[in-house]
Amino acid sequence: MKILITGGAGFIGSHTANMLVSRSHKILVIDDLSTGKLDKLSKQIPFQTIDLSGNFAEIESVFKEFSPEVVYHFAYKSNVAESMLSPEKELTNFKAAANTFRACVASKVKKVIFSSSGYVYGDSPPYPSKESKPLMPGCPYAIIKVAVENLLKMYARGYGFEYFILRYPVVYGPKQSAGALTDYIRKSLEDKPIDIWGDGRKTRDYVYITDIVEANLALLTLDRTNLSINLGSEIEVTLSDLHRKICSILGKKPNIQYIADRPGELQRCCLDSTRAKELLKWKARTSLDSGLREKILAFQEENK
Repeated sequence: MKILITGGAGFIGSHTANMLVSRSHKILVIDDLSTGKLDKLSKQIPFQTIDLSGNFAEIESVFKEFSPEVVYHFAYKSNVAESMLSPEKELTNFKAAANTFRACVASKVKKVIFSSSGYVYGDSPPYPSKESKPLMPGCPYAIIKVAVENLLKMYARGYGFEYFILRYPVVYGPKQSAGALTDYIRKSLEDKPIDIWGDGRKTRDYVYITDIVEANLALLTLDRTNLSINLGSEIEVTLSDLHRKICSILGKKPNIQYIADRPGELQRCCLDSTRAKELLKWKARTSLDSGLREKILAFQEENK
């Protein structure tokens, strides 16, 4: 298949692109390289540097020339903490999505896959969160994720292409340079205290990158479409326990510095994956202990 990947030089995008090209799909990656890195991508993958929030005519031209059947929209900047400090920056993500979906219409794309987040559910029971749970985003990052989900549904209804919305938990693995989990590893190796906002009892759902990529690819042949799908392990892990697991693997003593919590922080995240199990025959197969060992080995090799 001909597949275009936005944000394909980022963490999830690059792993997905590399697996797709290894299975003989024809790939084009576009990324503005503000956070992504070209060295994450196989040299077999064509690449173009494009700011998706920029000139639409340029974006449309690239889409029409490549004429993809499927588009994975991974491009997304910012994070929860930054979105609380500068919420207006999240509008760039909305504009990038709008330009992407418009270009999909212009180039007659058949299927669009959007990487959303478990953060869209906010802090509301019950847990694990099912796709039917009301969306209650608690920070600008999650608000715009919900807005992009709705924008995608609107374009799909209006122009007839198919879509999937994937709601990810915390995804981790090799070639990941940012995020709390990577920071915990880095500081633990340096015998420095890690910062945890709050009392350490916040929970997250962690899924290893190879499991996420497996689900990303399974969507290409799924008969049912126009769905939101959670990809979680259904296991809650506190931030304090995550750090302790990392220290145990490294043979270090836990060293946590608790800091007054920040506005917009999600207290619990755990995703129900029943739909993914039923439709994709998917589950998170990599245990957190096994995944952390792989992640730590990769981090040490990447930072020699």
